[in-house]
Amino acid sequence: MSTYNGERYLAEQLDSIVNQTYRDWALYIRDDGSKDATREILRAYAKRDPRINYLEVASQQNLGVKKSFFSLLATAEADYYMFSDQDDVWHQDKVEVTLHAMQEKEQVVGRRVPINVFTNLELVDATLAPMQLMNGTTVKDDFFHLLYRNVVTGCTMMVNEALKQKLKLDQIDVTKLEMHDWWIGLVAALFGENVYVAQPTIKYRQHGDNVAGGIERVNTLTTVFHRIANLTDEKVLVLIVEKFSYELKRLYAEELRGKEKQYVYAYAKVATSSNFALNFQTAVTCQPYSTHPWFFNLIMLIFARSLKVGQ
Repeated sequence: MSTYNGERYLAEQLDSIVNQTYRDWALYIRDDGSKDATREILRAYAKRDPRINYLEVASQQNLGVKKSFFSLLATAEADYYMFSDQDDVWHQDKVEVTLHAMQEKEQVVGRRVPINVFTNLELVDATLAPMQLMNGTTVKDDFFHLLYRNVVTGCTMMVNEALKQKLKLDQIDVTKLEMHDWWIGLVAALFGENVYVAQPTIKYRQHGDNVAGGIERVNTLTTVFHRIANLTDEKVLVLIVEKFSYELKRLYAEELRGKEKQYVYAYAKVATSSNFALNFQTAVTCQPYSTHPWFFNLIMLIFARSLKVGQ
């Protein structure tokens, strides 16, 4: 768990973890420089429950969410790892359900295969009143769809040790990553498996500082016109794909194969050398697995001069 000014909902989340049906767990918490009562709450819970480890230092540096979670993942040593936000509420059987799915998959493919299990979420408002489920019974979590749209929500994930090792935590450049969960899902899709559990395991609280971004955008004519009117905003997705591809090539160039290698290398080249001719070639040879592939390619051409993300 990574915390930052979370005093309002933190105790409720910690209680939901303490009360899990599966009892054999350890919680590692890193605070990212809170200015409110968050650290006092963490000290109190760590004192009451020996399974809770508050990694307190005299001067806590603010790393941001990506670095903070990766730092925690590097610090902890276990067979399986989960991520917790500070403001949600876990269903009482969350760990049990997720672990069961993980172990079922490992029985089939073995423990040396990188596996990421993630589940559905129950969206709730600030008072925990139900709103809707995040996903349906299936999601598109293969590499090609995941490259363009994240469906893996970090607070539902469980990764095995094989996937942790595959992440190369000591080499990642987090400036190239949109979010830690998206990246982990991509690495799992490339070198192992993503496993989706349609059962929701968490009340995913929506409030002023935390609004879900994973809900499918409705595919209507109005939506299309709105996106056309806001082309500069749409450029962000292209940059995300480029940065992911650049980092995937940098870390895994020798391991990439086939069509996955083709896409990663093509977008990594756009990241450093974007121009109209190159982008047109990429659009032709690497059709996007997105809701509107033509729209993604249009953005690549319109903004060809401003899509370099450098090194």
